[in-house]
Amino acid sequence: MTTIVNKLKYFTFVLLVGSLLIAACSPASPVENSSGSDNSVDVHYTLKTGSGDGKLIYIGVGGDIDGVVNPDLVAKLGDTVAITLVNDDGRFHDFVIDEFNAATSVFGEAGEEETIQFTVDQADTFFYYCSVTGHRKAGMEGQMIVSNQ
Repeated sequence: MTTIVNKLKYFTFVLLVGSLLIAACSPASPVENSSGSDNSVDVHYTLKTGSGDGKLIYIGVGGDIDGVVNPDLVAKLGDTVAITLVNDDGRFHDFVIDEFNAATSVFGEAGEEETIQFTVDQADTFFYYCSVTGHRKAGMEGQMIVSNQ
């Protein structure tokens, strides 16, 4: 009986050590900075895709834009801006601001997300939108307001 118990302990030990070795040797998953403390980014916005009142929309996540439909995104001239788009509805979407040559890829899996980063080099009001056919017309459009100061 003690032989069986000793073999079971040995097997458990080997299994544990093997699991630890596999975990230690596996490539690390990328860690995203959700705190917004990346020193190279001045402004970070997160938008998720959705629908409401028969329209396709972007919904703000966090801070002053939390829950706001197609929120105004505000930055100052010279700011480095990061925008994260989270696909929350499983339809194909993207995020585009033509004037800054800023765009995510088109993706459609629920829970998938992509972050773009760019520097605003002109002050004015610009439109952001989804370039998937019909989505902008269906309501996926908002404004980015860049001030001189």
